Amino acid sequence: LGGRWRGRTRFEKRELEAELEAWLLRLGGKGKKRPAEPSRRCKHGHKHSVLELLSSPLLREHIPCPRCRALPPFSFDRSLCFAQYAERRHGNIFCERCQVHIPLREVLTPAIFASYNWGYKGSSKRTVIPLCKRVEDKTDMLCWLDELGGMGAGDDKEARMRGGISEAAIVLVFLSDAYVTSPSCQFEFLQAVRQGKYIIP
Repeated sequence: LGGRWRGRTRFEKRELEAELEAWLLRLGGKGKKRPAEPSRRCKHGHKHSVLELLSSPLLREHIPCPRCRALPPFSFDRSLCFAQYAERRHGNIFCERCQVHIPLREVLTPAIFASYNWGYKGSSKRTVIPLCKRVEDKTDMLCWLDELGGMGAGDDKEARMRGGISEAAIVLVFLSDAYVTSPSCQFEFLQAVRQGKYIIP
């Protein structure tokens, strides 16, 4: 399987997906002749369908670099990225193709945004953080938390919140009296509603 990708890293996953989508649209057209399924050839001359390549375990278990978008063998091992993220939430990972260190939070995109108010002396965090870690352990879906790598020193607070919500599919809302009266929490909630996110209160 690795031979299919070696030397073909310039073909990005999104390019393959665009080819497949265009083929499916042509397939649903009124033409009598069935359009040829898109395919690629590896360096050995073997022909592989785009659908087959996108379905391969190797591709599913790797994450492309957010800068060069390289496919295996230059992409990042998903399990190693998750392990490093679970351990410290911060740090960098080295891209062999770019030859630079990439912040881990750029590589992994949290699917869940945790919207909550810290509470009196951080009392809410003692509930929210363990619960989010449990969700991650049970689902393999990462949670965006401002306290755990969601925001760094010098970041634009509203921009980071807006970006975290935009990239997430689900927004977990931890309601409290302090949450309802907090301008930051109101901002997060309105962003989730405006962007049509799936909200779980």
